[in-house]
Amino acid sequence: MIKIRQKIRQLKVRYPLWTLLTFLICYKLSQAFISKCWNRVIYRAGLDRRLPSYFSGSVQLFLRLLVILFLMYLIGNMHIFTRRRRPLPGALVPGLYLIMMSLFSITASLINAEGFQSKRTILFSVTYFILVGITEELVYRGVAADILLKTFLFRANPSGDGVYGPADRKAIWGAVLCSGLIFGLIHISNMSHAGVSGVLVQMLGAFLMGMVLVAVYYRTANIYAVIILHAVNDIAAAMPVTILRSDQTISDVISGYGMKDVLLLIPYIAVLLVILRPSKMESIWKFWTWEQKNGIQR
Repeated sequence: MIKIRQKIRQLKVRYPLWTLLTFLICYKLSQAFISKCWNRVIYRAGLDRRLPSYFSGSVQLFLRLLVILFLMYLIGNMHIFTRRRRPLPGALVPGLYLIMMSLFSITASLINAEGFQSKRTILFSVTYFILVGITEELVYRGVAADILLKTFLFRANPSGDGVYGPADRKAIWGAVLCSGLIFGLIHISNMSHAGVSGVLVQMLGAFLMGMVLVAVYYRTANIYAVIILHAVNDIAAAMPVTILRSDQTISDVISGYGMKDVLLLIPYIAVLLVILRPSKMESIWKFWTWEQKNGIQR
């Protein structure tokens, strides 16, 4: 196993983008395999109609999390849990807009609430969205965004000893855009159970929110902060149908997205520009090139 890890890490250094692509393919294949096997098991056990959907989803997410951690171990990205990073309270500050919007959404939902779901449904749904936040942030920030930025910065400055300049700013923005685009595109799978127009709006929202989360991650290097921001945002967005009493499903909510929701996404652009304002870009460059120069896995 050690020799295999060493060879994979060598390939990662030589071909980082191909390594990232392989990682994402392995993750998506494992996702499909776990889903198929789990559904077959509960069907044969006669539990397919008895188990709450969010419980089944949580079990599958936990199994996917184990796969993600194993793949991260192979490619050498476990350092994201122990690296130098901004302490959690301060790391949440750049994502304050996401917290405020989540609180606003929760308040609005409670005002219009007609009651609550059962305690069991609330517990399983909250657990589910926490696991969504963990798995997606590890994949799309902890691995994808990490590899993209170090790759782009390395190409802009191979030695890691240069002076911060326009090429480095372009590298950071390029990594943010690519990472956000990947995160937006993976939501296309929702077209299998929701309306096309609604999913397209959701994909745009995921693209913009993904870039904000990437920006927070680059500013703070704190994977725990973006996991919290992601989980809180998802719980708040799904609250009207998962915590509060409702006849709708998540698919119905997604299908209902329209132009008004597109307009609500515009502030994300302003937030992104604030987080990645020129006065903060050099500090991002210093940290990530420091990792590069000190042999932290690319």
